[in-house]
Amino acid sequence: AALERERALETDPDAVCEFTFAAYSAGGVGGRPELETMDKVVLPTGALEKVVEKRIAMPLTMQATNPALAPVSPNAMDVDAPAPDEGTAEAVQAPAAHLTAAHCGVFDFTAPDGMAFLPINLMRKLRLADGDRCRLRTATLPHGEYTQLEPLSEAWNRVPEKEACLELALRKYQTLTVGDVIAVESPHDRQLYRFRCLQTKPDMAISVLNTDLTIDITEPGVSRVSGEEYGDEEWVQELARETSTTKSHAEGGAPAELRLGTMCDGQVAAGDCKYYTLQLGPLGEGSADGR
Repeated sequence: AALERERALETDPDAVCEFTFAAYSAGGVGGRPELETMDKVVLPTGALEKVVEKRIAMPLTMQATNPALAPVSPNAMDVDAPAPDEGTAEAVQAPAAHLTAAHCGVFDFTAPDGMAFLPINLMRKLRLADGDRCRLRTATLPHGEYTQLEPLSEAWNRVPEKEACLELALRKYQTLTVGDVIAVESPHDRQLYRFRCLQTKPDMAISVLNTDLTIDITEPGVSRVSGEEYGDEEWVQELARETSTTKSHAEGGAPAELRLGTMCDGQVAAGDCKYYTLQLGPLGEGSADGR
């Protein structure tokens, strides 16, 4: 009986699970803002039951795709996979696999049935809006050896102990795929800095769990002059402006004061933001009716 239980716990390296869920932002509808600085998703309990039934090894690695985009084969990230014949429709129309697929780990299994909560960076890479269908498939990635990351803002160059900060932040990540945008929170100023993944070795998607990863940081803007396509460029530039604005405020721009019972008005340019401090006083202060 003990031997049978031990065999039942053995994993099946060839087993695969595939799910399709309605995707929602982890930091928005999901109410899990802490997931925005990692590559983990939240799945429903039914997904765990299926994974256990098929004896798939933990921790799970998932390939995420948008069914509305060009299909991605299970081995699309395999450098040894045969390329389509030149001149075929697939060769002409299908975008690079790293532009239509991402990879992630699983944080927990507490999402409502039929729903999955994804970090916003992953959703934007896959061009998913809240409620869109997302396909998730268990995957196995090679251990990473090297990655090249591009800061989206020159403000990163002013962060003290950059290398240690980045290495610490990457411990929250399980995978890296070319074209990913990752968010790093600096412990020095509590600001978010974002990076675009330009290269990974030995493959276009890698596991960064328990690896000795060589990290190469480029200068900001390298990808814009390289001629390579890495995904939603408009969104990436929006993130770059957001990071720069946030850092500018942190370096000394005094925010406006916002008091209870007062009204503020004005305009904010697209991709920009305005900071306020909320002054909380005794009950009724700043409000004519005491509420």
